[in-house]
Amino acid sequence: MNLEMYSHLVSEINRKRRENLASGLPVIISVDGLSGVGKSTLARKLVREIDAVHIALDDYLTPHQGSYLEYLDYLGYLEYLEDLVDLKQHLY
Repeated sequence: MNLEMYSHLVSEINRKRRENLASGLPVIISVDGLSGVGKSTLARKLVREIDAVHIALDDYLTPHQGSYLEYLDYLGYLEYLEDLVDLKQHLY
């Protein structure tokens, strides 16, 4: 992703965050792609740029012995996300 594309992405995310802030809705950003293309790097950079929370699928898969989506227990992952969101609400 070149600098112009990245700047546009950050601008659009911030615009959507401002819209959703008024209604109390979160903005959820999902980064997808093939292995090794820079998804985690992009996500970490975005987190710093837009002051967001990064929830990595790898953080769930590694401790639960998974390696990719075919091993993902979707209901377990949703419970994991709900627990993280609940925890974060109590931290702020």
